[in-house]
Amino acid sequence: MAGYQGWNIYQTRQAESASNVYQQMLRNLETNSLSAVRRDADTIIEKYASTAYVDAALLMLGKLNFDSGRIDDADNALSRAMTESKDSGVRHIARLRRIAIAIDSKNVNLAEELLNVEKTVGFESRYDEFRGDLSVARGDIDKAREAYTRAFELSPPGS
Repeated sequence: MAGYQGWNIYQTRQAESASNVYQQMLRNLETNSLSAVRRDADTIIEKYASTAYVDAALLMLGKLNFDSGRIDDADNALSRAMTESKDSGVRHIARLRRIAIAIDSKNVNLAEELLNVEKTVGFESRYDEFRGDLSVARGDIDKAREAYTRAFELSPPGS
């Protein structure tokens, strides 16, 4: 019993510490202190990997790296979020961002591989939108139109 309580206390402290670093990361983002944001994200990933905050840190690093032209680093962070997150929503977001990078980089084979996913619950329209983008990149306008039409039809009202 004591071991279980000790573990719970440890987990709670880890989550609280990760939350503090995460809040600092957001404050640094507001002030455009990008090197501090990167440092905070790395701290969360290295020291608090057992917390849910690691997902946000990996997604943040993906964005920072993409915005600064470090495409391979962005893809690596997103790949890690896609494969390691316990949250299916985070996995889909990371996958979709990787697809966007692959299409933007003209890596149609990777984009097609990433689009080959069966369960897309809640993200169907986004996947179809990227299927359309991939078809445009390949010059298949008819297939793109079909995918964009499906994406539109599957989009939630007001989006």
